[in-house]
Amino acid sequence: MRRQCHGRSLRHGEVQHRLRRRLQQHRLQAHGLQRPQDLHDPGHLLLRAQPQGRPQPGLPLPRHRQPARRGLQGLCLPRRLPWRIHPKVIGSLAVGFGSREFDSGGDESILDIDGAINFLVSEKTTFQVNVSNDFGDSAQGQQQKSFVLGGQVINKATDQWAVRAGLNYRKIDYYTRTDDYVEMTLGADYTVSANVTIQGSYAYRNYESDITGGGFTNNVFSLAANFRY
Repeated sequence: MRRQCHGRSLRHGEVQHRLRRRLQQHRLQAHGLQRPQDLHDPGHLLLRAQPQGRPQPGLPLPRHRQPARRGLQGLCLPRRLPWRIHPKVIGSLAVGFGSREFDSGGDESILDIDGAINFLVSEKTTFQVNVSNDFGDSAQGQQQKSFVLGGQVINKATDQWAVRAGLNYRKIDYYTRTDDYVEMTLGADYTVSANVTIQGSYAYRNYESDITGGGFTNNVFSLAANFRY
């Protein structure tokens, strides 16, 4: 069977093939994709809300695997999952399983987490949240587990001035004792030029330890200049 199409003589099978290709291209454009195989990958069909409130297909998710991280006596294989669920909310999350064996015998396991998320509150204000849970080592080489949860608000008041305030909590497990840190920060940044920024900050730190007399509080003032070239 033959059909006449735009002055050309095409077989019925060729007509069907071209129609299928056009339909597939239309589906790819509708989802913002480039490869046909991406239509069958749920990770590439992430929806994001536009400012007008209409849900439309978003861009393909970047797919990459976090390399394996080895400690002194442990192994962790995290999987980082970036997301953009809304134009004003972006972030990433890495989740894995960690295990550490001790020379003296025994082992420890941990749910390894490393995540951060940014909320665009307004055109000038951003709220940042971060969380992590991982193995670590102290400056003296003592093995430990560290959990961190923090938040920070940044407001860009003008093109040159930005102010920030944050609160962080950190818990360190040394296996023989547990230490807790609470830190509150206030700071301001002044942009002199595209290559020079001056930063000033104040931090209040409260440190509590199971060791008698090991806790303390302090106040830290800092002033720094950043140069980019």
